[in-house]
Amino acid sequence: MHPLLSNPQRVAWYLAGWLILSLPWIRLAHTSLQFSFWAAAVLVIPVMLVTGIICSSAYYLCKAMPSNRRSLGQTLMAFGLSSTVSALLVMALISAWHQALTLLAVNEFQWQWQEHQTWLLGGSAAILFLVNLLAYDVFLSFEQVRISEQAAAAAQLAARDAELQVLRSQIDPHFLFNSLNSVSALTTIAPERAREMTIALADFFRLTLRAGQDDKIRLQDELQLCHHFLTVEGIRFGPKLQYQPEVAEGLNLALIPSMLIQPLLENAIKHGIQHLRKGGCIRLQIHADQGWLHIQIHNPVADSVAADERSNAGLGLRNLSERCQAMYAGRARVSHHIADGLFSLSVTLPLEFAAS
Repeated sequence: MHPLLSNPQRVAWYLAGWLILSLPWIRLAHTSLQFSFWAAAVLVIPVMLVTGIICSSAYYLCKAMPSNRRSLGQTLMAFGLSSTVSALLVMALISAWHQALTLLAVNEFQWQWQEHQTWLLGGSAAILFLVNLLAYDVFLSFEQVRISEQAAAAAQLAARDAELQVLRSQIDPHFLFNSLNSVSALTTIAPERAREMTIALADFFRLTLRAGQDDKIRLQDELQLCHHFLTVEGIRFGPKLQYQPEVAEGLNLALIPSMLIQPLLENAIKHGIQHLRKGGCIRLQIHADQGWLHIQIHNPVADSVAADERSNAGLGLRNLSERCQAMYAGRARVSHHIADGLFSLSVTLPLEFAAS
């Protein structure tokens, strides 16, 4: 639909623009044709408004012949012919309106066409239509670029969503197998611990399925998922695994990408705690600052693992970064570094809250 005529407010502004454009023509008719000011206004304003409507049709020509689908010759022919036709229409309109006014008020609108006036009016009408053609052509070109960018972003986001669905459906088999083996071993020596681990494992998978239904979930739901995961892993690793969450108050309803933190904690165990004889502590720090949500995870790593992490962490972090960038239109940040046997990961997201 026409970008101007589809909205009553835009139509009003468009016609107001043509009224302003009619002022120099009213002055010209008043001075050169010796019309009174009101007679000049009566002659010019209706013609200018109708001319504005004629010029608005330039949009449909530009839309029917997009700039990327026409040659230079076609452009010159189409623009030249349409400008000429519009000029003839405006000249015919002026002549007919002048004759009508002459019949209504003979003395006030006496005027004989002069050749230079004919060329002036016709050329001005053609130029006005040509300017509208160029303006609509530029507008449609930018609109096409915007639509293409939106389509590309939507396709990228759909691809990321597909990757995320695959990741959600592929729970680390080692985690599942190790958990089931631990349950089996505990059944005979510590039935209560086996029962606790089974319940935690069931709760973890239940919340995982629920989280997989949404792109973003509340921080408190993600932390509950992490709690059940760490309960299972805590039974497996015992005192070797320590966990220290530091979450600022008032962030329970903050929205984050679903299953964002849990895989990071799983990697901290898999690539860090698991390789340390005495284990270590995973620190999770979450706070908000000036409209941004900051999530940081620190975990110790063995020296031999730290070297591998420097070379292998890139792919996983790049996928994490691209996922966040796609969801937040390039406003998210993901960074990491390893120093003194400590791996630190930082994720910064725009702060959003779920409806309470």
